Amino acid sequence: MKEFPKDIKFKYDWRKYQKRVLDDLDEHLDDNHLHIIAPPGSGKTVLGLEVAIRLNKPTLIFAPTVAIRNQWILRFCELFLQTTEKPNWISKDIRKPEFLTIVTYQALHAASTNTLIDEESEIIDNEEEFENNENGKLVKTIDTKEIVKALKAKEIGTIVVDEAHHLKNEWWKPLDSIKCAIKPTIVGLTATPPYDVTYNEWQRYIDLNGPVDAEISVPELVVENDLCPHQDYIYLSEPTDEEF
Repeated sequence: MKEFPKDIKFKYDWRKYQKRVLDDLDEHLDDNHLHIIAPPGSGKTVLGLEVAIRLNKPTLIFAPTVAIRNQWILRFCELFLQTTEKPNWISKDIRKPEFLTIVTYQALHAASTNTLIDEESEIIDNEEEFENNENGKLVKTIDTKEIVKALKAKEIGTIVVDEAHHLKNEWWKPLDSIKCAIKPTIVGLTATPPYDVTYNEWQRYIDLNGPVDAEISVPELVVENDLCPHQDYIYLSEPTDEEF
């Protein structure tokens, strides 16, 4: 299988802010990266799936948790394939990729370090401690050669990274190795860019996702009645004379 089935189509109409991003897709992808910031409820998942379909290459999607990984599969089957059955060309195993492979960052790290994990575990913050060899400590080497070999065999050409700011320090290494080895189109999706991190961490995030190409704002969702407006109220409690 080299491309998505011809009859795949999103079953609903695109919202205005989603269509805006899709209309400018060619321009956004001129550096082989698409980096979108969009709030919860804006349809990041379906937007990412539509971009992958338009790129029409074997695709690898990374999610921060098993629940979100399963949500990607569910949305794709229900809203694009319009079926409740997962086809056999969708894989949840990074060691056995298919045309469309959807896995967690934890699964990639575990596979690249040859670590056994519970595939259905929701725990994603159990990163192992790695010591710097400059201090004379043991360094655990991450070997992604076998993973890269399998991805190249499937001709993976698109990688979607969902909420990549969740990545822990050591978890970047196998992902970066894969990106350098297969040189895919990167589609980065996030609701909360890591603005509060160090310069080095921010640069690493931008190196992976590319510069921000498009941002969907909260007011756009309110205008389209996709998000309920709210008002923050401040109640002033004045001190008594004795408190003054």
